[in-house]
Amino acid sequence: MISRPLFLSILMTLLLAPSFSHADQGRFEVVRESCDSPASLYDFTVVTDARGKEVLISTYRRDSFLLRIDLESGEVARCNTPGFGYALVGTRRGRVFVGTGVSPGAKLFEYHVDGGKLEEIATIENEEALYWLEEAPDGSLYGGTYPGTLLIRFDPESRRLTNLGPMSEGQTHNLLGAVSPGGRVYSGIGMQRQAVIEYDPATGTRRNIWPKAWETTNLARVYLGEDGNVYCYPGIPTESSKGKSLRVTPQGEVSITTEAVRQAMGRTPQSRVSRPTLKDGTTLDRVEPERVVLTRPDGTSREIRFEASGGRKEIYSIGTGPGGTIFGTSKPLVVFGYDPATGRPIDFPRRKMPGEGMGGQVDALCSVGDALFFGTYTHARLYRMDLRKDEVKTSALGELGGEQDRIHAMLPTAGGEIYLGTISAYGLPGGALARLDPRTGERRVFRDALPGQSVVVLAQGEEEGRLYLGGSIHGGTGSEPAASGERSAAVGEWDLQHRRLLRGVVPIAGEARINGLVVLPEVICGLTSTGKWFVLDRETMKVLSSTPLHLGVPTQLGRLAYHAGTGMIYGLLGDKIIASSATDPQRVSVAAVVPDAEGASLCGPVCDAAGNLYFGRGREMLRWTPPERPQPPSPQK
Repeated sequence: MISRPLFLSILMTLLLAPSFSHADQGRFEVVRESCDSPASLYDFTVVTDARGKEVLISTYRRDSFLLRIDLESGEVARCNTPGFGYALVGTRRGRVFVGTGVSPGAKLFEYHVDGGKLEEIATIENEEALYWLEEAPDGSLYGGTYPGTLLIRFDPESRRLTNLGPMSEGQTHNLLGAVSPGGRVYSGIGMQRQAVIEYDPATGTRRNIWPKAWETTNLARVYLGEDGNVYCYPGIPTESSKGKSLRVTPQGEVSITTEAVRQAMGRTPQSRVSRPTLKDGTTLDRVEPERVVLTRPDGTSREIRFEASGGRKEIYSIGTGPGGTIFGTSKPLVVFGYDPATGRPIDFPRRKMPGEGMGGQVDALCSVGDALFFGTYTHARLYRMDLRKDEVKTSALGELGGEQDRIHAMLPTAGGEIYLGTISAYGLPGGALARLDPRTGERRVFRDALPGQSVVVLAQGEEEGRLYLGGSIHGGTGSEPAASGERSAAVGEWDLQHRRLLRGVVPIAGEARINGLVVLPEVICGLTSTGKWFVLDRETMKVLSSTPLHLGVPTQLGRLAYHAGTGMIYGLLGDKIIASSATDPQRVSVAAVVPDAEGASLCGPVCDAAGNLYFGRGREMLRWTPPERPQPPSPQK
């Protein structure tokens, strides 16, 4: 016998998923693909091959490949890596080992420099990434993992991998590590609280050397200095640790230093202080995604250029730009667009991207006048891209501040301001609401706009003095919602004039995130991250209805799109486009099924001026024209 709850669930699914022919669901077409992304250089090492030649091995994390560059001839060879390439180490014997992020099971590989092949050595069960690898004086390798904070030891000669256990209970990241000339191993741990764990292989003991007064959220940074000391400094400083670092001698003696110049070797080419020196005295002055610059002992320079494009990446976010244009982004940072009025793609030279495309991901974007605004992860860095016909200019506005890391919502208001919904930095619970003046770049962060929660959705109705916030109980990566006491995502009403929260309500108990909001004259419609639809009375903020749709779950960057001209509300759930109407907002139906969506990531949607829907499907930007709607111009290739 079918239970009553299960029967009702099945009945609701049937009611909300009517059958229809292909013609009934309107027209789908690919209007463009994402652009080639720049290569995401992450780390490098220099080793000597069997012929005695020095070669540069560099990893491209997001693109899942590594390059072997002969520093004498300039010859370049490429090798694909399964999953993101994180850890990289070149040993004193000229061997190269790589750690990747694969789920399930992080993997350790050896890259055979002479043969150009990658050999799988071991899988670290239940871990998703091997973040770092460093060589010890005895030739063994140590490394750290995510999310179990394991410390592993690998003997290249016996090929035996030993799990030494977690370096921290209840935390997730063993992100950075170092092995001192004395043989002690140091792991930078964190998210909920920073720590540096010293492991002594001679005794098998471990201790936390991080001062108690320095404990806060985020990650401790750990590097081996050129002077043989290990240096540790805060990811987020406290009042006690501001401007300070720990210095650990090879004998394990710990002291506090305020040296302005870090002698540490950074984990990425951009953060490295020292320049590797080759056997003939040549130095590697610059290692870039598609270029290596060497300086000979006589002061002359030599440059090696090569092709290392990251190829087309999946569309990560989508939004509207000036004049009704549609813009998408991919990772690492690339912005591209499409003009529905002309059917033309909009592309920019790579040099117009922040850091030539080497920035992070864009979770939200919006436009004011002729300018496109967006923010990147990490540190919620803000950018303005002017799109006048005679020039395209990208300006960095700086970090948002307020300990915020990711900008998940951007909404221009009638007053000419842009409001931002944000998620905090690593380990910090809750996020913020922020305000940006697009003319001056002035910004203000309202840290507790929605108490204890991040703000991930913004919506506004005809009443310009009110803003509606959709919350998430999750803060920065590694934070615990229980730290703020919040158990359910809330919807808040914000007074724009007095800049304060007027009231808040939990539409559905136990839901962790609001994925979309649409504000109508009398009601507010919303969608949660598990695919539940709710309707609030706008005057009283009371829940009028809540409905589990049983159609899959929205993408993390999914939104609800509202077109005032047609009065239609659209959203993405799984591979289905759902629709509701301003005249009957408590009723939701399946309007169409996205073709060929299996295995592809979806993001969006947004509406154009005519009420057509745009969203990302893998590397493609799709347009959906609802049934019985005049057809827009065909996309121009």
